Amino acid sequence: MIMVVTLIPLGKCLIHVYEHLGALAWKTLPDDIESISLKHKPNIYIIQPDGYVSKPTLEHRPYNHQSDLYDWLSQNNFKVYDDFRSNYPASLASNASMFAMKQHYFGHMIGPTFELPKARSVISGNNPVLSILKRNEYHTSFIVQDEYFQQNRDDLVYDYYNISHTEIPFFSNDNNVKKVVFDDLKTAMSIQTEQPKFYFIEKLLPHHIHFKKTVEADRESYVKLIDSVNVWLKKTISYIEQKDESALIVVLADHGGWLGVSSYNDMFSTKDEEDMNSIYSTIAAIKWNGYLYNDVDAHLKSNVNLFRVLFSALSENKALLKHMEDDSSYNLSNASQFYNSVNQVYDTNGNLVFNKRE
Repeated sequence: MIMVVTLIPLGKCLIHVYEHLGALAWKTLPDDIESISLKHKPNIYIIQPDGYVSKPTLEHRPYNHQSDLYDWLSQNNFKVYDDFRSNYPASLASNASMFAMKQHYFGHMIGPTFELPKARSVISGNNPVLSILKRNEYHTSFIVQDEYFQQNRDDLVYDYYNISHTEIPFFSNDNNVKKVVFDDLKTAMSIQTEQPKFYFIEKLLPHHIHFKKTVEADRESYVKLIDSVNVWLKKTISYIEQKDESALIVVLADHGGWLGVSSYNDMFSTKDEEDMNSIYSTIAAIKWNGYLYNDVDAHLKSNVNLFRVLFSALSENKALLKHMEDDSSYNLSNASQFYNSVNQVYDTNGNLVFNKRE
């Protein structure tokens, strides 16, 4: 009995070791974008309201909610991208791909899960985006609401973190550290330096739904949080604009709100168009502030290509767009009771396809 209960977790441990050894093989970029020099170096703010969907999605079933944020953004000279979507359904996978500027297809995992190996090291540690920014002498800040992205205590690469490693317990449950993001942003913005500045700012609102008893109960909770985060976003953006008139500001969610999905199993198995839209639709808006170059954003439609387009604009180098990633979106599939596989659920043109990725 002791041998049996020892060998079963040992096998799982060996699988995780194998997955982590080759975890970042997917990260290699196809060109020399990391060596570019930026012609324009505005302060850059990436504001991520977790799980905030696009306007067309929010206004239709199952959300059926009106938000004045999209019009407010337009009135404040943001370009709103209505048909934007994430490439992955959850934060780790989505943000790892965004900061790597590369599709990972859930990595080289034997049993793919949302816990993409070393995703946190790509998000809160070293990644191609930070490499480019550092090469161009940016001062960088990582400002988040909780410790979720830093639980692995990866190398400190950003110049400023609002959560230190000493604050994170070894057995973190994502609720041990809670920060007031707006206050910490003000602290980061007050740092005196002649360098241009980059800020990643994440707020856990409206967040995704948490599978309550009914869709209506989930909807009621989600739309209340939408109204709450709208107040925070307007306050935060107004403060940035007041203090930093020439800033380049991006508002981009990591994934959709999941409303309409009843469980993780349902998320992995559904082929319903409404469900898929709810999972992947994201708010996306950019205040270019005069830095948009030669329509480089003409084909910007998913998270994975955000930074390649930004750097193409700021370097005035449209050749970087030759290596844009496929805009397809991917999900896990639980078609087998023994392991998850990976499905392409949207192709690069936004068509629902449900192709198993081999």
